Amino acid sequence: MLKISKYFILAASLALTSCETMQQPCKCPPPAQHVTVMGVFPGQMPPIPYNKKVVLVGGVFDVLHYGHIGFLNAAKQQGDFLVVALESDAFVTNHKHRIPVHTQQQRAEILSHFKAVDEIILLPPMQGYKNYLRLVEMVHPQVIAITQGDPHLMDKEKQAASVGSVVTPVVVRDPEFSTSDILTHGNEKLPRGARMREGSI
Repeated sequence: MLKISKYFILAASLALTSCETMQQPCKCPPPAQHVTVMGVFPGQMPPIPYNKKVVLVGGVFDVLHYGHIGFLNAAKQQGDFLVVALESDAFVTNHKHRIPVHTQQQRAEILSHFKAVDEIILLPPMQGYKNYLRLVEMVHPQVIAITQGDPHLMDKEKQAASVGSVVTPVVVRDPEFSTSDILTHGNEKLPRGARMREGSI
């Protein structure tokens, strides 16, 4: 008769009594789900964690594209907690000179599905430097992440200095990925009988 190792018997016993073998629901705790909090500036902002390195970014984020994803991920790598200050629909109309594709609330909902984004602050129509300074003072980030060549760099550096934070370019602006260009491109029609480029679906 073959001698069976006691270690083999123990292993077999454990396998037979496992959740999956007995087809019983596993009592292991579920993995923690990422939750993005939202609020409205200035009166209904969620609390900012003081035990984490906070990164602040701002923008419209309408018609999210590859460039946005790279920017958000690169910004999050600068700290532990990423706050997105989301511009209003009026900002899109007045500064981008177009009607937003998605409303501010819709844009916030879309951004909330990104794991990199921890908090979204919905901005009202902002009235210049002082409003943005107040936002920076209330969020009090350690880093303000921007795209290289940001036209508002000087203002952001002054606002950052007021709370002892730094402005950090995290990506280079890629002219290939622009919301305005994407919208224009989407309206272009192929000539009748034209074939799509190789690799297109």
